[in-house]
Amino acid sequence: MPSNERDGNGGPDERDEAPRSTVYCRGCGAEISEDADICPECGVRQPTGGRSAGDAEFFEQYSTLTWLGSALVTALTFPVGLLVPAYFAYRAKQGTGVEQGRWEVWAVLLGNVIGIAAVELAGETGAKVVVILELLLGIFVILAGIIGAFVLSGAYAQVGGAPLLALGV
Repeated sequence: MPSNERDGNGGPDERDEAPRSTVYCRGCGAEISEDADICPECGVRQPTGGRSAGDAEFFEQYSTLTWLGSALVTALTFPVGLLVPAYFAYRAKQGTGVEQGRWEVWAVLLGNVIGIAAVELAGETGAKVVVILELLLGIFVILAGIIGAFVLSGAYAQVGGAPLLALGV
């Protein structure tokens, strides 16, 4: 009968092998090696090395530029998110809420959608395109507002009035 002791020549027997720790598969419950990435029984990927998505890993997965862009978007949209409802409430109290145009509501909704898209795409290359488009759209909206205010205020009509007549006003 073979002995479970060393044979004296330095050769290992069954007990010299390092005991392999086992865990249970998250998918099927089969007993698998702790080092297994994928369960051989069902093919479900297993967490390796006991790593969890900690704070350090969360911050490392995004670049510094991404964090700066997210901070900029937050800094620009947070005050708007507070001021726009306050503005609407103020107008409602003044009795001019009925006159509030649909364009104001649509501009706020569009800005929110673009802001959400920029945040959702923050880790991808498309985020740069979204941020650039948002900035260009913002510049366009500001210019359109200035031109619209200038034209609709009648200041342009006092200068000559020809373009307003051409528009049928």
